[in-house]
Amino acid sequence: MQYLGSDEAYYATLGPAGNRRLIVQWNFAISFTGRGSDTVTFEAKLFEGSNNIEFHYYDATVETDPKVSNGKNATVGIRDTGGQTSTRNLQWSFNQAVISDGLAIQFAAPVFEIWSIQHLGNGHTLLQCVGEPNVANTIQVSTDLINFNFLASVVADSLGNFPYEDMNAGSLPPRRFYRLSLQ
Repeated sequence: MQYLGSDEAYYATLGPAGNRRLIVQWNFAISFTGRGSDTVTFEAKLFEGSNNIEFHYYDATVETDPKVSNGKNATVGIRDTGGQTSTRNLQWSFNQAVISDGLAIQFAAPVFEIWSIQHLGNGHTLLQCVGEPNVANTIQVSTDLINFNFLASVVADSLGNFPYEDMNAGSLPPRRFYRLSLQ
């Protein structure tokens, strides 16, 4: 958005494929609700591969209007596409003067990994997994790497670790692929 006296938003994609980052920068933005004429400059970076998101605040101080300076009139956070109604959002601050010049905030995407698969003698398969801590993680299974189906939902511990024993592994085709995600 551009308001009277504001500059523009700029964007660039940098880095090699698989490790690119999309950068969107708002230069000399003026508060929509504030009365001051001083501007702020900040950017958002989205990282391919890790799916991490960073916010960088180069100039967050509005000298001419302390009521909106340093995030007093802003929300900092991320949300899913339907986050406003599904509550899949992560808020860092809301209308608080906690953003300083030079501040960087990183939202790190959870790592989903099956780090061990053990075929048990009883036809079961034991998975040792890492996912999102303290919430239900979804395990899906496929025999063709394309059509995954829900297998189970398991709550991980505070570090994101959890085991899962697939008790149907012996009764299905020998080649099975597993995938982890949030519900």
